[in-house]
Amino acid sequence: MRPLTVVSPIDLEIGKQYLIEYVGPHEHSHPKCKATFIGNIMPKCEYQCIMSKFNNIRDNMIPNIKPDFEYKLQDCFYKYYKADAVTRAYTRHVLCMITGDPDFDFELHTTTPTHTKIKK
Repeated sequence: MRPLTVVSPIDLEIGKQYLIEYVGPHEHSHPKCKATFIGNIMPKCEYQCIMSKFNNIRDNMIPNIKPDFEYKLQDCFYKYYKADAVTRAYTRHVLCMITGDPDFDFELHTTTPTHTKIKK
């Protein structure tokens, strides 16, 4: 499996979905979810956390979240990851069909596809 790509709170893009993982000290929070980034609240001094705002939270553990509800998360308690698995799977499938090679794989961060064998 391909490892998840960590994204800094400063590099989050408005309108994109991200996987969110709670890494704080308490056990009461839901550790993982997916949400759409809507903006940052920058700290007034260097010792404060960046507050990242999200909506459209998708979490199987909380069935009553309203889609327009806005969450403000502190970067010192959360990690954000690219949520590009679906796009990557579709792209890989199309490239496998074009090349005729069912084991064709590629890396998104390179400019040219890399042919590698997938371990089964």
